[in-house]
Amino acid sequence: MNIVNRVLVSVLALLVLVGVVVVLLVALEAVRPATLAPMSWAEDQLAAFSDLTTSDRAWTVGVCLALALLALILLYLELQPALGGPTRLTLRQDGQGVVTVTYQGVREVIAYEARQVPGVRAVGSQIEEAREGLRITCRAEVDPLENLSELSDQLQQRIRTAVEQHLGHPVAAVQVHLEVREPAGRVR
Repeated sequence: MNIVNRVLVSVLALLVLVGVVVVLLVALEAVRPATLAPMSWAEDQLAAFSDLTTSDRAWTVGVCLALALLALILLYLELQPALGGPTRLTLRQDGQGVVTVTYQGVREVIAYEARQVPGVRAVGSQIEEAREGLRITCRAEVDPLENLSELSDQLQQRIRTAVEQHLGHPVAAVQVHLEVREPAGRVR
């Protein structure tokens, strides 16, 4: 999701949270609608929540809590990638300093090496750091006329060798997921 969508969803989730808190405060009779509503229209809308029966109040509180939980989960999910997760892989840290590479750079090395295998047309990858080394998941679009068993073996070996040699980082596993696609324009 791009940044505009993330900001929009985050703002909407925050607005839902504010609305839920306001309705809860009025429904639980913690404040009067006139205190929270700067306009008479809003005061009229909130007044409906101040005169609830016991069962209606219970339903209102339950729905508000569910909406608040949903908004908090959505907000957490939208902010998570921006807040956490390293964007760089540390290759070496010693007396001379620190050497890092972006995960996108590692994916570029993987894609370059994978495209060198005959029959591979497009490649995407994900990288996870584990204690024993990198765990690489590679998705490759391949020609249906290729021997898929040999092609997958070549992909795994090439990716492992390239990452270990070029980046000096151990590779724990390389998973390959093949997507067989017939080339555009091929006539049967």
